[in-house]
Amino acid sequence: MVHAIEVRDVAASTALARELTLEVSEFPQALGAAFGAEYGFIQAAGLRPAGEPFVTYRERLAENRWNVAICAPIAEAPSVPPPPGLVVEHIPGGLVATTLHRGPYETISEAYTDLGRWIPAHGYRPVGPPRERYLSEPDVPPEDIRTIVEFPVEKIADHCRPAPAGADAAAVAGLRRVASRAGGPRQRGAACRAAAMLVRRCTSTADQESGAMPKAYARLTTPLVREGDRVTGHLRAASWDEALGRAAAGIRAAVTAHGPTSVGLFSCSKATNELNFATQKFIRAAVGSNNIDSCNRT
Repeated sequence: MVHAIEVRDVAASTALARELTLEVSEFPQALGAAFGAEYGFIQAAGLRPAGEPFVTYRERLAENRWNVAICAPIAEAPSVPPPPGLVVEHIPGGLVATTLHRGPYETISEAYTDLGRWIPAHGYRPVGPPRERYLSEPDVPPEDIRTIVEFPVEKIADHCRPAPAGADAAAVAGLRRVASRAGGPRQRGAACRAAAMLVRRCTSTADQESGAMPKAYARLTTPLVREGDRVTGHLRAASWDEALGRAAAGIRAAVTAHGPTSVGLFSCSKATNELNFATQKFIRAAVGSNNIDSCNRT
């Protein structure tokens, strides 16, 4: 089955837990005994259940052997100690990547496979052991069993993918300064050389003061052309025809004055094969230069 996956921000919670090391074959009997003891104490102590029972898979010790915590969530911690074999567990809140699996437990590995692919592909990483939450009663037919599988996750900070060291993207371009994302884990507060030079070369004080180039990084929504020189001039919005015409005139002028090898192009390792093909065809056939490279080598 195809699993629909989403990220939710869940609140911290409290549960009664039984910590066990189990072979996979021992799970059904162990879960029944643990949930029976936990819900028996909940009733005897006058506690309020607070959600569906779940299991935290803390550590895989061997191919079919796990260290687990079998949990029954409660609305508040008990005022009396739980019986031997049970402990009060505090589950931290935060982001979880979660999906609902429908079907027998023997097929639940499909949910783990889908989550394992989805989490990194969407810019997250696991930060805790997975949990299974059981929504169905024990007598439900196998094909109707519903189980929530969730992983605690955190968002991976944006970073400059082409940079060789994977430096965090320089997020702020103030007046003649570059600041990196605060607390960036890779370059520890220093903007990478590529980001710093890009901002210094492509912006001027007039650009920033005019508002044409935002002080905080943002995606451009329209072409910009420069009026005046690079120091005191400013950028203004333009149509695509005007911007492309200005670029073509500049390339043509450089070739006329200095020859075709005075022009070079950078392509992008993240672009499509078709775009990279068109780029190299343009520089070689239209301009007459072999000066083309890709950002993955700079």
